[in-house]
Amino acid sequence: LDRSIYEGQDKKDEGDFKSNQEKSRQNFSSKKLYRSEQDTKIAGVCGGLAEYLDIDSSVVRLLWVVFSLWGGSGILAYIVAALVIPKE
Repeated sequence: LDRSIYEGQDKKDEGDFKSNQEKSRQNFSSKKLYRSEQDTKIAGVCGGLAEYLDIDSSVVRLLWVVFSLWGGSGILAYIVAALVIPKE
């Protein structure tokens, strides 16, 4: 087998991984977490978190309900988030 082919591919893959990692850091560093004013049900926490993570707000709300039913930690976290996270 010709190892030089595989070694070159490994270096290319490593470079792609690093560039994707850097792009991801830039995207998150330029974003700010706010409570949503458009996608709101109670205080806009789930809508704002969904916008920040670039996912559907229904998924965030569903996960929040699961955490709330699982020991009630989601309710306290929602109240704290509503008080701490600024509005848009």
